[in-house]
Amino acid sequence: MKYDGIIFDNDGVLVEIHRSGDVYENAIEKLFKERGITPNEKDLKPFLYNKSSKKVKKTCEKYGLQTHEFWKEKEEVTFRLQKKMILDGYKTLYQDTEYLNEINLPKGIVSNNQQAIIDFISNKYMSHSFGAALGREKDLRGLDRRKPNTFYVKKCMNQMGLENPLFIGDSSADIEAAHNMGIDSVFIRREHREGYYVTKSPTYEIKSLEELPEIVH
Repeated sequence: MKYDGIIFDNDGVLVEIHRSGDVYENAIEKLFKERGITPNEKDLKPFLYNKSSKKVKKTCEKYGLQTHEFWKEKEEVTFRLQKKMILDGYKTLYQDTEYLNEINLPKGIVSNNQQAIIDFISNKYMSHSFGAALGREKDLRGLDRRKPNTFYVKKCMNQMGLENPLFIGDSSADIEAAHNMGIDSVFIRREHREGYYVTKSPTYEIKSLEELPEIVH
């Protein structure tokens, strides 16, 4: 099948996954404590794992917090932490991204990470030209528009003028988003995805981007 472009997820596909341990949890817990609140583990989960806006609002209402302001502050804190990790040498490009040079198709990025982080990574690392590089907005709309929602995939396709792209991801959310858009997908089973169950069957499965040129040529 002839594809007119390729859309990539970012973390775990183009850029290495970095396990931050308790760094995020401690930073978010500090935000609560600065307001005299000691949250339990259940209250932290919507902020740690970017759950739906309904769960974020429920926790904020429980403690009398201004939901949108508190969420934006959380996003800014986690942006600064991720930026520091990148500057410290973590979250670098996978070596096999060099094989993208063999693919003469328009390329885009759609990530569930923050737009500010995608911009920062693109400016620091990316030697490839991406027609669009999209992450989520800092407000709660961005939270609910993440994959498997098709909002950003559709936006990327529109910006790049694509009708039949191939989507490359490393999570069920990625593959479901492609399925929801009616486009083909590739699941890349890197080391951090060994044994991972994919909820929708991808069109292709690979272990390295080295295998991608053969699929699209």
